Amino acid sequence: MVEDIRQIFAWEDFCADMSADERYEKQLAKQKPLMGKFFEWLEGIVVSEKSVLGIARKYVLGQKEYILNVYLDGRLELNNNRAERSIKPFAIGRKNFLFANTPRGATASAILYSLVETAKETGVDPYNYFVYTLTEAAKLRDTDEFEKIAELTPAHFKKSRINLVGTWLDLTLTTKKWTMPQRNWGRIIVELKIMTGNKTY
Repeated sequence: MVEDIRQIFAWEDFCADMSADERYEKQLAKQKPLMGKFFEWLEGIVVSEKSVLGIARKYVLGQKEYILNVYLDGRLELNNNRAERSIKPFAIGRKNFLFANTPRGATASAILYSLVETAKETGVDPYNYFVYTLTEAAKLRDTDEFEKIAELTPAHFKKSRINLVGTWLDLTLTTKKWTMPQRNWGRIIVELKIMTGNKTY
């Protein structure tokens, strides 16, 4: 059974870099049968509920419904390593957060870190994102404009940067008609890196 568990997580690692659709197909075809075999074995063994194995068995069976949810969507992962990595900076630095000594401070901290980690997961440079967000948020002075808050998400920021770069390139290449001296392309690359937060899209 230990080998079966090892294979379950081996498939998890194998599918890590796949798209959601590819991961979903592989999980259903290869990983889910192993998971079913594991739970069948776990439900069939007889052990004392007070033993270490008995306590572990009871806990895992109690989580079965939630564990199997991973096979409902290819974007779901069997382990929480990604979440653990995301909260590591917060866990390391929380003792130094003097401003988080009240519920409101803790809420503000949670919102800030959520935005930072979401930006990272989206492939957006957090600094460039916050410069953009704080600049645009300052313009939302009327209550009627609060509905535009969705435009300040990391995903929308990334989309707007891509559109901006695409428009800029179209204008540049159309205007210069590919006759631009080679020395100017270095400047273009630098400007593109600034516009996209040094990311490649």
